[in-house]
Amino acid sequence: MAPRLFDKERMEYHYYIDFFKRNCGSYIIRKECGAINLAEATEKAIGFIAEAESECGPLDKIYIINTFSWGNMIAWKKLAEGRIARLLIPKEARRVSLRYEWNHLKCEFAKTLNIYDGGTEVSEGVSISDPNIKFKVGELTYPSSYTDEFTKEPSPGLYCCYTREQAYLYQSDAFIP
Repeated sequence: MAPRLFDKERMEYHYYIDFFKRNCGSYIIRKECGAINLAEATEKAIGFIAEAESECGPLDKIYIINTFSWGNMIAWKKLAEGRIARLLIPKEARRVSLRYEWNHLKCEFAKTLNIYDGGTEVSEGVSISDPNIKFKVGELTYPSSYTDEFTKEPSPGLYCCYTREQAYLYQSDAFIP
C-alpha cells in the first residue's frame, strides 16, 4: 500500500524514519509516522531510538525522509561538463526529500527549464552519473526507473538539489550538504 502523503484534516505529512548501524549498507529498521512538520517528525524519531537500539544495539545514524508531493517546485541539477540544469518538478511527479546528510531530493521525472554552461544558456546536457539520461530544454526527463526508497544510495530516480549553489558545488571539495 502506498504511503499517505498528506492528511488534509490534520495538515500532516508522511515521513519515513530510517535507523542505520555502522557498516550496514541499508537501514536496519524503518518506522513510518505522520507529523505536521519536521520538528514533530524529529520528536517522534527520538521516541523510536530506545526501541530501535534495544532491538539492534547502538545506532550510527538516523535519516528522516519526507515523502512530500505538493505542488510544482523548482530544483537544480549538476550535469556533466559542469553544466547546471534548472528543473520544474511537476506536482504529479513522485518525490522524496532526504535532509541532514545530503539535503537533496529525488524525483520520478522533471521538465528542464534552462541549462547553464557558466554564464551561457545551452539547449541540452547529460547526467553525470548516467550518460543515457539526457536533459533538453522544454522536455521531460525520466530516469531508467524510480523508487521512493533511500535504503541503498544511489537508488533509482533523478537526484536534484534545492538551490543552484548546492548543485554548482556538488561533487567538488567545497560541497556543503
